[in-house]
Amino acid sequence: MEKYRDLTVKEYEKALPLLSDEQLLFLKTLYGCPLHTASAKEIAEKMGRSNYQFANSKVAAIGKEFSQSSGVDHPNYKEDVCPSGTYTKSAYFMFIGPYFKGEKGKKRSSKDGWEMKDELCEALRNLRYVD
Repeated sequence: MEKYRDLTVKEYEKALPLLSDEQLLFLKTLYGCPLHTASAKEIAEKMGRSNYQFANSKVAAIGKEFSQSSGVDHPNYKEDVCPSGTYTKSAYFMFIGPYFKGEKGKKRSSKDGWEMKDELCEALRNLRYVD
């Protein structure tokens, strides 16, 4: 597999049709949030779930699909997300967008939340999954 990098619009367009209906609903829900950003709790609530771990598991599964479809290796949390940290697990969520915890993101004025990548937003629009 190729080392982690951002995916292109075309790579997202190739992968999106491979997702399950629930995975697509997750992405559409995130896309529909203001500035295409939301916390795990916000997404879970919008999808009728009471537990934020639902959203975390969905975003990881979607990221894994994107990784496998594109042939781009998943990011490693310590190497690619937070070099000063000690957390070494996979960071599949980075294929959807960065998650800011306890800090302001680039788009979001409040703390905590995923910020959907622009390339993914464009691919969702190009394939008419969203308006």
